[in-house]
Amino acid sequence: MKAAATEGYGARVVFHGESLEEARAHAGELAERGGLVYLPPFDNDAVIAGQGTLGLELLEQIPDLAEVLIPAGGGGLLAGVATAIKARRPEVRIVGVQAAAMDGICRSYEAGEVRSVPHAGTLADGVAVSGPSDRTFALIRENVDEMIACGDTAIAHAMVYLLESSKLLVEGAGALGVAALLSDAYRPRAKTAVVLSGGNVDINRLGSIVRYGLVEDGRYRHLTIEIADVPGELAAITGAIAGESANLLEVNHDREAPGLPVEVALIDLLLEVNGPEHFERVREALREKGLGDITLDPPRMNTAGARRRYETG
Repeated sequence: MKAAATEGYGARVVFHGESLEEARAHAGELAERGGLVYLPPFDNDAVIAGQGTLGLELLEQIPDLAEVLIPAGGGGLLAGVATAIKARRPEVRIVGVQAAAMDGICRSYEAGEVRSVPHAGTLADGVAVSGPSDRTFALIRENVDEMIACGDTAIAHAMVYLLESSKLLVEGAGALGVAALLSDAYRPRAKTAVVLSGGNVDINRLGSIVRYGLVEDGRYRHLTIEIADVPGELAAITGAIAGESANLLEVNHDREAPGLPVEVALIDLLLEVNGPEHFERVREALREKGLGDITLDPPRMNTAGARRRYETG
């Protein structure tokens, strides 16, 4: 998506290397050979200062601002916003948030010197940078009060939350601050602003990201039920699920699982529920019909009720 959008503006997109560092080095070589202007993503005073204007806008719009959460990869945005805010309001607390898979700034901050990490995949690909530059780290060390990191589970949850609750499509990197709040990685002390820095989400990945977030949020749940392979069993299952207002998304009927008795089947279900409590109500409704699941319970020829239906036909 990002490449296609860039090409749409008339640019030539060159893919090189396996990481931002390799691509950045190659871009510098291309600029030198072709007499082009190299625009660094974060390691530049003008870039940092430009991003810092966001901090000035926050101070104008929120006079009683006490804390700010800012996504970080190479540290340009974090360094700029932190420097601008601290110059005007040094008492405002600045917190940088990174993806746990690429937490070079967090490690540098803890060590007191620039550190880097190997490239790793993350939903927050917009901040998938090995570490800060000397320039950005000097500003971060001087003006940032705390660094924290969030995993992809928290990031996916934040993206789904923003999409569902605020109707905002925010990319993984941009949702890091919200991820920190929702996962309790950071608990604000007073009025807090969260910077949402980007909405470049590949539409082809959006469905899988939302699904992942819903699974981690406990709203997509799997159940496996062992039943007698006779007419009416599936209807009893769907009836119990419908009675609790849950949504049945997928059904898989397996008669050939290893160790399964003759004329017994496994039913694998994917349910959409409102959360853990709703899921437990569905499980209880199934138990009441003698259809206790074996997903979370110890494996067995299910329950006495299911065995009794098999034995009596």
